[in-house]
Amino acid sequence: MKNIFFTSIFLLFVLISCNSDSTDAAPTAPAAGTLKKITEKVYYSGGGSSGGSESTVDFVYENGVLSSMNSGVNKAVLTYNGDKISEIKIYQNNVLRGTNVFTYNGSNLMKVENNDNDEKTEFTYTNGVLATEKSSYKNGSTWTVLDNTSYTFNSTGNVVQTKRSFSSSTLFTQNHEYDDKNGVYNKMNPYLRYVVNAESFDSKSENNLTKTFSVEQGSAPMLQNNYLILYNAADYPISIKKFNVQNGANTLISECEIQYN
Repeated sequence: MKNIFFTSIFLLFVLISCNSDSTDAAPTAPAAGTLKKITEKVYYSGGGSSGGSESTVDFVYENGVLSSMNSGVNKAVLTYNGDKISEIKIYQNNVLRGTNVFTYNGSNLMKVENNDNDEKTEFTYTNGVLATEKSSYKNGSTWTVLDNTSYTFNSTGNVVQTKRSFSSSTLFTQNHEYDDKNGVYNKMNPYLRYVVNAESFDSKSENNLTKTFSVEQGSAPMLQNNYLILYNAADYPISIKKFNVQNGANTLISECEIQYN
């Protein structure tokens, strides 16, 4: 899929000029708490040293609805069917690179597939709650699974456990702990959470990660990551730092600055 996943997210906004006629309705402003800008730095070698990457995503609205996200030369343009995202067009240097089409069953997002029909992400649910996410690509007539993740949510809408396997079939299990503050994507379209990702936070949960534990069969969970979070007056995170703390380390993995409307 022409990637919409974070650390490089994007989009287009067509600026609409306003008529000076006082009878025209004023454009609707974005709701308080919706995202305005996210800047994330990821350090591949850890410790805030060189060799990492930085991306900035600007969220653009038209009459209060997210219309696009911009990140450098990359743009992602959203189209809606009612409150549901129906497709996202991906541009690079203003050239269309692909379209991701969203398929639903009722209120559940079931699949996001590119227009070439050779990359897709599929979702399953248990009692209306996200249970699995599987990303695949097509090689000839055969679909190959790249990433398969199962989710366990608690009663407050947070992912408390993930089990993830890649094409190598190795299973990685993690447990997660959260604060009781507002999550980064709480005020955004709920279907956007399925197609964005970041190193510094979990877009699918209602609150914010504070600790991540790695789980190996037959062993007690081992603390893997700590998160240092600063909040604004409305209890939304404005700064998040993720640290690797395994084996006594305290290594900065990523840091994220967030602005809201």
